Amino acid sequence: MAVAAVGGVTLASEQGIGAVQSAAWVVLALVTAVAVAWGCGLTAGAARARRNATEARKRALLTGEAVAAMLAERERVSRGLRESVAGHIEAVAGAGRSGCPEAVLAEARGALAALRALLEVLRDPVGGDDPPPTLPGIAALAARHHVLARYRGTRREVPAAIEVTAFFVAKEILPHEPTVSYLPSGVTVSGRAGSDARRRLRTLADAAGGRMVRSDGAVRVWLPT
Repeated sequence: MAVAAVGGVTLASEQGIGAVQSAAWVVLALVTAVAVAWGCGLTAGAARARRNATEARKRALLTGEAVAAMLAERERVSRGLRESVAGHIEAVAGAGRSGCPEAVLAEARGALAALRALLEVLRDPVGGDDPPPTLPGIAALAARHHVLARYRGTRREVPAAIEVTAFFVAKEILPHEPTVSYLPSGVTVSGRAGSDARRRLRTLADAAGGRMVRSDGAVRVWLPT
């Protein structure tokens, strides 16, 4: 850039250059081109750094969402199993007070089965082979496709059949981003889907007593609770 500045001043003064004026113009043009290329490289490098930082933040968000979903689901399942075990134990005590050995044996077997299921859930590491087919499990499923599942509305317990259906609806929408919305009358799962996926989504919606609405390549599947 210093050479370009000196050459520019020399050309502007038009003193003492005579026959080498053309060569001076060439030198000035080359040095200016190098400076422009250097500036473009800096700009491209800065843009790439910003893009890499954005992708890193998105990956961190996806990972955190997936782990949180798996932990929440495991806690929900284990809490239900613990309540089931407690119920069986109370039933065993009640059957014992009633003096019915067959009922005591049946309840004891149920308690042992529930305990075994509880141990399997607690021993299962976070992020197993398959995420659970539930509404929180959609976040883990989406993270495996490197997209983010979005949730709207106040999360609440919904019937198990609706959770499973919503999970498979989101599976048809992937690898596009699914959006799960909690409504007073049900749950909607929306996103973009191809023609083959739309046919399967309509079948899922009909089976659950809901409906599918299509708009500009995007679909919204409503599942009533």
